[in-house]
Amino acid sequence: MYCPRCGSLNYRKGGFVNSLQRYECKECRYHYTVAKKSNVKSAETRHKALVMHLEGLGFRATGRLLQISYGTVYAWVKKWGGSSGFAREGRRD
Repeated sequence: MYCPRCGSLNYRKGGFVNSLQRYECKECRYHYTVAKKSNVKSAETRHKALVMHLEGLGFRATGRLLQISYGTVYAWVKKWGGSSGFAREGRRD
């Protein structure tokens, strides 16, 4: 992990701030925290999952293809699939 100010790799732990680990650079004495990566899936991924489900793919198959949990696919379909006009239009054959 690099110091955002000087780019050094020499750091030490310096406590916690708002439940995030705080670090201190040993070179420039700068204090910083590292933001965690967001785990939120994009709207495009949700849309693809809904389209795949409406085309007849199961929850597990959709999850495998999009590399997400089938439980996540199920929750998205339950939340957005049944209440939108998109879902009603997609089922016509």
